[in-house]
Amino acid sequence: MPSPAAGKDRPPFTLLLAIALLSTTALSFEILLMRLLSIIQWHHFAYMIISLALLGYGASGSFLALCSRWLAARFLPAFVVSAVLFGLSMPICFAIAQQLPFNPLELLWDGRQQRTLLLTCLLFTLPFFCAANCVGLAFIRYRHSIGQLYRTDMLGAGVGQWRLFCCCSLCRLRDTCCCLPRSRCSRQHWRYGTHYHSRVRYHSRAGRQ
Repeated sequence: MPSPAAGKDRPPFTLLLAIALLSTTALSFEILLMRLLSIIQWHHFAYMIISLALLGYGASGSFLALCSRWLAARFLPAFVVSAVLFGLSMPICFAIAQQLPFNPLELLWDGRQQRTLLLTCLLFTLPFFCAANCVGLAFIRYRHSIGQLYRTDMLGAGVGQWRLFCCCSLCRLRDTCCCLPRSRCSRQHWRYGTHYHSRVRYHSRAGRQ
């Protein structure tokens, strides 16, 4: 039987929808980077995006493990800031990475190319780090409903490939990277933030009475 705390502290629907949309965007961005890098660079570097996405999620887990108490007390601003940074970092990091003078042919004997590759990897890791922060913060805040949150995260990730297919059909490939952050995902994060803030104020007033 579920514990009493699990029934009292369930994630709101707005949070579940925000996580689903965020996971959809994260997976779409990962697949899109693989397609773009397979055209711009060699296909070997395109497959590296999978490792960079896992690196971002792993780094986020370590970060949340070290700062879980401090972030749990500031769940709303931490969630909103991470979501906004995720939306901004996708097109910005990709644009900066394209300006770096990276030449794979000189990678073995030119130390500058190795440093450029490292910087490129860090840039592509940052959006996934921000996205994983949102999901991890939800796990920390609603620890009794991890199954529901994880199911929503997986459902959003599964829809991501179909969303990317629609975006690539309607837009040019180079414009799709900028179309992903302009979705309902950012608006849903803002809507959830205002809804959560109103609930906190209501319970605080009820407690004072």
